[in-house]
Amino acid sequence: MRNLLQTNEYAHALISSDTTFIPQAQVKQRVDVRMRRQERLTDDEPLHLKAVVSEAALRQKIGGTDVLRGQLEHLADLIDHHPTIDIRFIPFDATGGIHSGATFYLLSFHSTLLPTMGWYESPGPSGLLEDANSVQSLEVSHELAEHVALSREDSRTLIEAQLRRIR
Repeated sequence: MRNLLQTNEYAHALISSDTTFIPQAQVKQRVDVRMRRQERLTDDEPLHLKAVVSEAALRQKIGGTDVLRGQLEHLADLIDHHPTIDIRFIPFDATGGIHSGATFYLLSFHSTLLPTMGWYESPGPSGLLEDANSVQSLEVSHELAEHVALSREDSRTLIEAQLRRIR
């Protein structure tokens, strides 16, 4: 699940499970930082977020069933009450999608002064991408993923279906 959409419990379970790259002493600090960043999504002048996520994020029981249930309820609430947050899921039966193993963000400033930049995260190298060709590749990947993703409404229905399965 995208960092900006995680509950505290889900983030803690996810971060603490990465014993290869994250020392356990840093888990609480990383979770706290993640939760502070999320505040920008719902404050008085919220950022706009469009997330395209694999259906697998709705099914993998990170932290167990109770943590997943809380995460799914949180996602449903975001869709229901925050029009600046657009969450869409790529269903398992989609014929295309995004490549696995990495997360990326496109940072658009809606300004002629600042170009769109990319932020790429993977188990290996991660970082800011400013090169126009690299950013364009991420934009194309996002467009392809968005094309096969469910609508906002159908994504909300998929969340509810998964909630029914685990209740």
